[in-house]
Amino acid sequence: MVALSLTILTCFKVAFVFSSGFNKEYIDYILKNPWQRNEKITTQSSDGMKNSFNCNISPISKQRPTSVHALRPQDIEVIAALGDSLTAANGAKATNILGLIEECRGVSWSMGSENPDIRKSITLPNILKKFNPNLYGASTGSGSYTSNKAGFNMGQPGKTSNAMMSQAKELILKMKATPEINFNEAWKLVTIFVGGNDLCLACENTKLTAENYLNKIRKVLDHLKLNLPKTLVNLVVSLDVTVIDDLSGTTCRNMQK
Repeated sequence: MVALSLTILTCFKVAFVFSSGFNKEYIDYILKNPWQRNEKITTQSSDGMKNSFNCNISPISKQRPTSVHALRPQDIEVIAALGDSLTAANGAKATNILGLIEECRGVSWSMGSENPDIRKSITLPNILKKFNPNLYGASTGSGSYTSNKAGFNMGQPGKTSNAMMSQAKELILKMKATPEINFNEAWKLVTIFVGGNDLCLACENTKLTAENYLNKIRKVLDHLKLNLPKTLVNLVVSLDVTVIDDLSGTTCRNMQK
């Protein structure tokens, strides 16, 4: 049975939804106001998050759920991602401008797990490993999407929505060729996070319109639905790129050119 659930999520929202800490009204408010600062939205310091993990952890289901609506975090066995440099984690460990070239996949927010200790590295795989320590597909170390350490992190620097279909197809082929997972039966979480480059290049490329972006993403979702069984898709909203104009300093300005 193929089950595909489309969710519009901000970073780590998947963990919030799985837990009972946030009610529907709160989630709806965030989705309607993704970039607006408001007193209704409260944040917890990173130190607080690192020192506490209060979600209830239940045993892994004896039988795999047959519907995404019955899926729990401990039922997710495989993690993967499509995207651009934010998924590849370019420059995540950089101490100078040259460090921006390095793809630090092991610390990617959506795919990194080179340090599985959530107190030192808060990433989506590390959160899910609290529920299922056998989660497969997370990235470690640095390298391109074809490296042995990349896992199922297909993100590539500079890519736009135009590249998501090819990434999806490569991901499916890679999963099928991986004997460590049960392709047809294992539940998979696939994060799609792309759009920043579409927005930044829109003035130069007239094909990078909102309509074309939506069409590209819809086609990718349809392809995953037809070809990747038992999959929960985590579709993350694009970043608000207007803040780039607020960056100051010679280095920042030159990097934007």
